[in-house]
Amino acid sequence: MKVVHSPETLPVEVRGGVVALGVFDGVHLGHQAVLKRTVGSARDLGAAAGVVTFTVHPDEVLLGVEPDFLTSLEHRLRLIGQLGVDCTLVLTFDAALARMEAEEFARGVFRDGFQASVVVMGSGGRFGRGGEGTPERLARWGRPWA
Repeated sequence: MKVVHSPETLPVEVRGGVVALGVFDGVHLGHQAVLKRTVGSARDLGAAAGVVTFTVHPDEVLLGVEPDFLTSLEHRLRLIGQLGVDCTLVLTFDAALARMEAEEFARGVFRDGFQASVVVMGSGGRFGRGGEGTPERLARWGRPWA
């Protein structure tokens, strides 16, 4: 599995695929279900499977609390790769990322970075300032990059 740290450095072969977004702090059964759905959907489309995750838990920046990760970043990446993911984008979750509007995040990561055909998130998944980006909002936007 390829690991990159900027949407601009995503390899061309992952473009147009299926992307999952999440912290995946323990790669537990719920996370595995999201990742397996991502990989399965990608394979059905004949496309690559990608993941977007973070170096630190967002709660560390947003709430000032440092949650205990069940696994290290390196171990999480290994587990994600074992599930068949082709490429993971690891973003540094900092104050600037926390302030980013949801649509800006979706455009920069999903549209311009991965050029994703499908985005997969768990039911509690959120992105963008104030958690304004939800699976429901992403669905209402349709393809925010269109």
